[in-house]
Amino acid sequence: MGIGEIAEIVIVDKNNKIIGKILDKDRLDHKEIISRCSVVVISDNEENILLQKRSKHKYIYPFWWDNSAGGILKTNQTDNECIIEELSEELGINLTITDLEDCGITYIEHVTKEFIHVYKYKTKQFTPKINWEVEDTAWMNSEEIEKTIKSGKISPVCLAAMKKAEEKQKQKN
Repeated sequence: MGIGEIAEIVIVDKNNKIIGKILDKDRLDHKEIISRCSVVVISDNEENILLQKRSKHKYIYPFWWDNSAGGILKTNQTDNECIIEELSEELGINLTITDLEDCGITYIEHVTKEFIHVYKYKTKQFTPKINWEVEDTAWMNSEEIEKTIKSGKISPVCLAAMKKAEEKQKQKN
């Protein structure tokens, strides 16, 4: 999506079943609605995590650190299609869904209510090709992430996604 473009997104019920649609810009005016998003946690072999700093143009959490990539599910789009599109748009990465590990779905309430489908991707460190939605990116180790959390400038969606990815990793071990 470009600056000023308005997407139509899905609304889901408390069981994560699609029940309707709304313009993305209007969801903040309707605190009762629940939306769905897909995010990816990208890590390297040393378990550093790629975070992005959201652009000043974002109306929720501008200049806050966020997931490697992610977005709200648009109408007529699957969770898988959403994350593949966001990886390409936000970071210039072209992957298929089989490249990603599915970590499952979690739910949070913050400025909005959202079901978050979390994916994980492990790779060598790279420099992303960012677009207007991303102010900056950084590979952070656990101490740098803790410092960022203490600063209060990391999105709740990012925190929930990292926790879900960590839970999935513990299940594998």
